[in-house]
Amino acid sequence: MRFVTLIAILAMYTIGCLAQEPDIWTWNVQGAWIRPTGSGSFPSIPGIPSPGDLTFEARSSVSAAQFAVGGDIGIPSDLRIGGRLRYSAIELQYRANERVPIANPDGPGVYVATIAHDLNARTVNLDLAPYLRYEPLRWIAVELAAPVMIPLSSRYQQRMFFSDPQNVPFLDGSIERITGQGTIPSLAVASLALQARIEGMVELSSSGSLALTPFVAYQQSITSPAPDGALSSRILSVGLGLRSSFKAAREVALVPLVPRRRERTLRDTTVELSRMVKQPQTVLMQRSTDSVDQGDVRDVTIRETYVTYYPKPPAILRASMQLAFVHIDGTVSDDARVLAQRVRATHAVQLLPLVVFDSTSTELPRRYVKLSPAEVPTWRPTLSVTDAPTHWQYSIHNIVGSRLRSSRTSCSLVVYVDSTQVGRARAEQRAQTIRRYLRETFGIDERRLPLRITQASGVLANCIGFDPVNPALAALTTTQMINDTELPNVRVVPDVVSESGILRWAVSVQTNGRTVRVISDTGALPAFIPWNMNADLQSEARQQDVDLHLEVVDRDSAWARSEPATIRLRSQAAADRSMIPIERTEYLDLTTSVPGLQLPSIDHRDAIRATPRDGTTSWYLRGLEEPELSLYQHATLWRKQERRP
Repeated sequence: MRFVTLIAILAMYTIGCLAQEPDIWTWNVQGAWIRPTGSGSFPSIPGIPSPGDLTFEARSSVSAAQFAVGGDIGIPSDLRIGGRLRYSAIELQYRANERVPIANPDGPGVYVATIAHDLNARTVNLDLAPYLRYEPLRWIAVELAAPVMIPLSSRYQQRMFFSDPQNVPFLDGSIERITGQGTIPSLAVASLALQARIEGMVELSSSGSLALTPFVAYQQSITSPAPDGALSSRILSVGLGLRSSFKAAREVALVPLVPRRRERTLRDTTVELSRMVKQPQTVLMQRSTDSVDQGDVRDVTIRETYVTYYPKPPAILRASMQLAFVHIDGTVSDDARVLAQRVRATHAVQLLPLVVFDSTSTELPRRYVKLSPAEVPTWRPTLSVTDAPTHWQYSIHNIVGSRLRSSRTSCSLVVYVDSTQVGRARAEQRAQTIRRYLRETFGIDERRLPLRITQASGVLANCIGFDPVNPALAALTTTQMINDTELPNVRVVPDVVSESGILRWAVSVQTNGRTVRVISDTGALPAFIPWNMNADLQSEARQQDVDLHLEVVDRDSAWARSEPATIRLRSQAAADRSMIPIERTEYLDLTTSVPGLQLPSIDHRDAIRATPRDGTTSWYLRGLEEPELSLYQHATLWRKQERRP
């Protein structure tokens, strides 16, 4: 009753829409392949013989064909309403299992066997399917339908056989029995379903009045064709249809005659050069129309603006360069002279009084040097700077132990802790590790190593420190004689000719096939480009040729590279004939390494701050690993060197 009421309401609404304004009618014919599947379970159908209370479960189904014809009409908001008459045959398969005791076929005793009851039900239906259709785009549509399924004929067959064990005969010797067949009893006059459908539309005519419609649909039974929910089904449909439309007759309104049209066209063309085209191309850039009515004549003026692009010829771009050398005495020449001199180099190293532990470990890290008691008498703190294979920071505990062993003084251990109890306990265990090492290796009594607890965060939270103002942490000073070579500074003088202007440039320096420096920038090139050879060439590289290349890119993306300029340093070294060593002192200042860590200042009067371009600030970083490497990168190096006329 509710379904009939819904159909009546939709029909009244459709009639009202048609009364206001006639619209486009469509008809459609369709064929589909359907795959029905039983849904749910049910007891025996009344009227079909059954041995007892069985529950039938859905099994595999049989595919079939479906044919339909229908029509619809438009209503407001891109919606359409219509109906479809469908013809189809649905065959469903069910099975119920019955457990019965039988004599054991393999020996004495009783075996509980399984008898399978298979039910095949086939109905031929005529469906009336009202639907609501939505077409958001010209090529796709969505439908929601409520098919009323009316069975025209029906047929069932029920059989039984042993499924476990298989091929067991009945008393009459048969393997399978037909327990019932005929017309399905107690079948409803009609049943209701709900279908959702998506449909594509491929237009076959330029007017769009004829279209090919592939579709896919899914249908679910709402009411069952038989009692107790029996024979309910789910149906998947895939098919193809043909859809045609025609316009309802409308009253033709009279329109006034338009004036006679008289046109003229004005064209304006400009020419531009472009690297984006290989052949001349003309492009319409703008079009405007003005009209003036003069009696029964309308004068129309059309203005069009065109641009014709011609291929732009390659821009002129050339690059070359010359080299000049600025020597230590301030003179400039065309050849690279190398000055060799003997230097008495003194390094004054301020000690960083920290042992940095791994994040969660309380053991001394493996990168720190561990001495045996037998090595202590011959070990000297200065050896950690000059002859040690590792950095002196990894011997800071040995330096403190050696000096305490000689002076018999005390030195506080600074225990840096964070705000957690776990962190405090870990820090105290680390302090005991340092105490135990100094006692077992250098014989330092733990009473000479009192603990001082200090709150800290960051890298300090993983450190055990020594009292920085203690004499045991005084700066290390080493002196050694070295043969030093001083290379001149290079001036790269570019000579570039560019028609469109330089976008970016780069000078690359290579030695032995390896790039050691790239100097680059954007915009125009300067008068000369300076390069400090001492900063990038190690001692072994100073005996090899050095090649420089200049590369430029202009604003039209053209690229040019100069011929390489080669610097030959071999056999051009000039030695200091006096061979009197030059005094050079370098002071390593670590007061800026760790924020919040106070260190006594190092005396570097009359010294100047060394910059990275001097090539003298890397020796104190060799052999360092993280996290100590990050601490030393903030250090400051001061240099004082004797100047000779």
